[in-house]
Amino acid sequence: MSTKTSSPTETAVPQNISTSLPSTVHPLRLVIFGLLLGIALSGLLLWMLWRPVPAAMTLQTPVIEQPPVQLSTPPANRNASVQIVTTLVNINSATLAELETLPGIGPAKAQAIVDGRPYSMVDDLDRVSGFGAATIDALRSFVIVE
Repeated sequence: MSTKTSSPTETAVPQNISTSLPSTVHPLRLVIFGLLLGIALSGLLLWMLWRPVPAAMTLQTPVIEQPPVQLSTPPANRNASVQIVTTLVNINSATLAELETLPGIGPAKAQAIVDGRPYSMVDDLDRVSGFGAATIDALRSFVIVE
């Protein structure tokens, strides 16, 4: 076996040992393999992100049905034996009796509400004589406009 002599900083390499890759593994093959592996992994990642999720894995919020809202207001007269129970009153279609169940609304104001119809929103009650911002704010949680 012959060896090549070189400078002190270089190591001696026998001449019969090849310094390149074996002939079965070509550098171009490694590049192609790396590209194919990258494409396959990208496809797997995309499939995992955009596949439909089975129903068993989704979070479902239970639907709880609640009874209609009924608001109770104390009677204007403390000696009254009947408590007034108010549901949401549509001011465009309510009768005088229904309007009078609203807090602070008597026969005169109920008639004024009926006379001022139609309303497109609760704030339109400011057109009615005797209704200010305080009265409208007090009625806001008891009335709707449809």
